[in-house]
Amino acid sequence: MLEQRLLGNVTRGVAGIEDPWELIATGVDLFLAECCEADFRRIALEEAPVALGWQRWKEIEERYFLGLVSAAIDGLAQASHTDIGTDDLMARMFLAAMAEAGLAVAHAPQPNVARERAGALVLRLLAGLR
Repeated sequence: MLEQRLLGNVTRGVAGIEDPWELIATGVDLFLAECCEADFRRIALEEAPVALGWQRWKEIEERYFLGLVSAAIDGLAQASHTDIGTDDLMARMFLAAMAEAGLAVAHAPQPNVARERAGALVLRLLAGLR
């Protein structure tokens, strides 16, 4: 399952990173790198929402990634990098921003160029909460 592949790549990629901003930046980049892959784009981003239905697709996304995103945002809040608190709504909003960034990267004529820009924009959104 591609979600498990992505989760494994992100988990391994952020292992040992203690700085909360570096952890999130690395996680964002790893996710966007996966969105550059044709199989991930086609199956996870394009076909899955249609085949599974929106509700089921969201349940899978939340099962695999909402906890990871919540933990990363909690880490920022605990390190006093943000004053956003640690509620579920912020994690859901960040996850939605990531999903849109991933779609933009996946459909860009030059995915790796879009990956850099999208990653920077997602981090700027989060940094704006400092």
